[in-house]
Amino acid sequence: MLRQALATRAESSEPCSEDTAKPLSEQSPRRFNHYQVAIHTDGAYVELGRGAMGITFKAFDTVLGNEVALKVIDARIAAHPEARERFLREARAAARLRHPNVASVFYYGTRKGDGQCFYAMELVVAFSSGAR
Repeated sequence: MLRQALATRAESSEPCSEDTAKPLSEQSPRRFNHYQVAIHTDGAYVELGRGAMGITFKAFDTVLGNEVALKVIDARIAAHPEARERFLREARAAARLRHPNVASVFYYGTRKGDGQCFYAMELVVAFSSGAR
């Protein structure tokens, strides 16, 4: 089902930055529209994961008041239209899925000012029971 959703061609897409900007790790991704990226006490961004297309940060939705996971495509990758399209297809496919083990996607957008692509999804906090 996921493969089929990823393979479907997007009918319309929101444009992303085509600038050959600095890598995401060198940018200042503090805010993406109404999402504020969380920072550690030492000032470093709270990074949840890193993949082939970008980085996922812990963030705060300033409109709804919720913590979210914010996946941001790397600007070097976003310079390629086919990569931006793939990122949008990924967000759309994930948004269609409804399963207790899959994080829900809430929002897809581009950052005002530089057009950096991102999407916000449910923040799933893992915890251990301590039992072994």
